[in-house]
Amino acid sequence: MPKTFGRDTPVLDPFDPFRSEERVLNRFLEAADRFDAKHGRTKAAARRQLEKEGVVTRSGRLTKRFGG
Repeated sequence: MPKTFGRDTPVLDPFDPFRSEERVLNRFLEAADRFDAKHGRTKAAARRQLEKEGVVTRSGRLTKRFGG
């Protein structure tokens, strides 16, 4: 049973590995959703981001590092 310390809602223990991992995972998923919303709106925006990260060339082919 979670600790409440006299409150109605339980207090999350920062040293509880399961709760802290869940919090980190949720923060990552929210950041990934924001990234996807910003860079995945259009095909052109997604391609620009892939070029910027070095995944594809300007012509749209994969770079050598990614099997192209």
